[in-house]
Amino acid sequence: MFPTARSLDDISRGGGITATFHAGGTALGHHWQLSAQDGSTLARTARVHSGGKPAQMFWKFITVTGLDANNDIHVELVGADSLPLARASSSYSKETVTVLDPAGLQVARSKRDKRTLSIFGADDGQVAELTCEGDGPWQVLSPEGRVLGELLAGEPGPSLAPELWHWVDPQWALNTATYARTMHLGLRRVKRYSLAPSTSGQAQPPAVTLLPLLAGLTY
Repeated sequence: MFPTARSLDDISRGGGITATFHAGGTALGHHWQLSAQDGSTLARTARVHSGGKPAQMFWKFITVTGLDANNDIHVELVGADSLPLARASSSYSKETVTVLDPAGLQVARSKRDKRTLSIFGADDGQVAELTCEGDGPWQVLSPEGRVLGELLAGEPGPSLAPELWHWVDPQWALNTATYARTMHLGLRRVKRYSLAPSTSGQAQPPAVTLLPLLAGLTY
């Protein structure tokens, strides 16, 4: 299925959001796919690198061979007609993921501190936080303590609010690991992260909507 989103707002209107890892024929083809609650494909990531031609050739070599493990990761989030929607960078040393829009302005940032993942918005003010204890799902809380939803790593299972997860199909297929060492699978080393919002039909802030992708890119 081809991506349909033409803006980050389109993703925010998707209801429950799932980020699913897809293995490529080589590491350069590995990508995350964002899907809406109705199962439609919204966007997908593509690995990118900035620098001159020699640097790019070296980057391609170490990426394909898996020698770039624990290096920073840079991806473009691509929507309909290959339209770039955002660029995300994951820092291994800082344990952060930063998402910028095409104009270079911050859309979201996540910061991991052991079991706590904090989410920041466009002005770098905190908009959400979750504590990743146990198998989850994990409640996503606003700074005021309001429940914004739940984040699930892996397949659906026992939930604090089962009614939030009725739309998730547990029969999703895992991709064959062509180059297992080159696969970066985020918080819990799983191929799927899903966000079930607590308010149906209401658009979430982009930083919260992108939480499944932030989780998948987090070191």
